[in-house]
Amino acid sequence: MPEMLAFCGNRFPVVKYADNTCTDGKPRCLKNTVHLGELRCDGSAHRNCQARCLLFWKEAWIKRIAPEDATNAVKSDRLQGSKIDAARSATDLLSAHVERTDGTMSCQATELTSATCPFDARLTRYFRNISRDFRAERIGWPDLGRLLMWTREKTIWSSFVWWARAPWNSKRYLRTPSRALDLRAGDRVKVRSAWKILSTLDRHGRNRGLRFTPEMLRYCGRKCRVLSRLERRINEIDGQLIEFGNDCILLENVICKGQRTFCSRSEYHYWREIWLERC
Repeated sequence: MPEMLAFCGNRFPVVKYADNTCTDGKPRCLKNTVHLGELRCDGSAHRNCQARCLLFWKEAWIKRIAPEDATNAVKSDRLQGSKIDAARSATDLLSAHVERTDGTMSCQATELTSATCPFDARLTRYFRNISRDFRAERIGWPDLGRLLMWTREKTIWSSFVWWARAPWNSKRYLRTPSRALDLRAGDRVKVRSAWKILSTLDRHGRNRGLRFTPEMLRYCGRKCRVLSRLERRINEIDGQLIEFGNDCILLENVICKGQRTFCSRSEYHYWREIWLERC
């Protein structure tokens, strides 16, 4: 993508394999691909999409460097002369493939389904993959601990949804409340308790259409800093640029850990202001 050109020629550590990923909440498999550092898309070539997706890098696009060079700081060469012309030509070429004829957008997120294979969800295969990745040191004990934590969180979330959908609650959990805090980047906030957040959800586990996921329960009670407000992002299913009508907040370092299938995408969790309170 055009946003990736700025990183060409620079040095970054490989932080994780992208073998296990997801799209539209469904686990997928991707080969020969890695994530470098915390390199994320800034959306500059995609109508300022604010999703901040972690970038995928094919192994064919990178090369290994000598160990003595790996300890050096990230190196950025200043483009001059013919290099600038080559960079502009590459940008024009890539930008031509960003927007389709029907007005939708194309990016790594929208192409993940065609670039990946379905994940085998059978339990025997699932545990065999976990054992294989653990022996290959692609996952470790902390990852297994997060998997156990996710099982607990999923149980809590599912219990609430079951309760909200029970016949005796047919007239409850139909409309969800809101609260305006007018949060801005840099503000300090505290995630409200699990009980207070669950009380703001409908029978589908959503607040005004935004889903509160089981993985977000682990952040309840934590103090965080606001990264930004999310006002627009590309829908990875149909490529449409979505404008958010209701409040949606991103918090620094509050990302999905992919506990269930060890997904590597590290997407930011989306928060309603009513789920937060100022410190």
